[in-house]
Amino acid sequence: MESLAIIVIPCYNEATRLQVSTFKAFTCTWPAVRFLFVDDASTDRTRQVLEGLHQDDPQHFAICHCDFNHKVAQTAMIWLNASTAMIWLKTCKRVAFSISMS
Repeated sequence: MESLAIIVIPCYNEATRLQVSTFKAFTCTWPAVRFLFVDDASTDRTRQVLEGLHQDDPQHFAICHCDFNHKVAQTAMIWLNASTAMIWLKTCKRVAFSISMS
C-alpha cells in the first residue's frame, strides 16, 4: 500500500478564494495525498464550496465545520493534534463532521 499524507487546511470565509480545480488536479498528480479542510465557522459560502468538493471526491477531501471561530493558528493546532484526523486518514470512512469545542 502506498503511504498516505494528510494536509490540514484551516478556512475562514474562503469561498471566493478556494481554487477547487487546483486541489482536484493536485490529487490526480499525487493520489496518496488527502486534504482535511477545517471550516472555522465561516459566514460566507465556504461550507457549501467545501461540501461540493467533498461530494465530488470523498476519498481525497474531508471537511470539518467548527461551530464557532477559533482563529487560524488554534484551528490548525487543534486538528494537527486531533485523533479524529488520524482515524480519518487510516479509514477514509468518517469524512464529513462538525465539532463544537470551548
